[in-house]
Amino acid sequence: MLCKRSIPFSWRKRDTVVISIILMIVILGCAIKQASMSPEETLLRSKCTSCHLLPEPAKFSKEKWRDILDAHKDRVRLDKNEREMLEGLK
Repeated sequence: MLCKRSIPFSWRKRDTVVISIILMIVILGCAIKQASMSPEETLLRSKCTSCHLLPEPAKFSKEKWRDILDAHKDRVRLDKNEREMLEGLK
């Protein structure tokens, strides 16, 4: 008869607790990052990253950034308030 070695219950419980703590830290970190974003950043991420990588408005002149927004106006529907929010990113 083969002897089955089982993991002691205390090890399984400890492993479950450790994994739960790690998952909570990861989830909390994501939530904190999301909460720390400005409304402009949130809008930029939601509108721009569905098609391409997140742009960095600070890399462009104010005029160039407006040109970029104009070039995307047919693909990305922005109301006047959203457009102003994105134009103000710098």
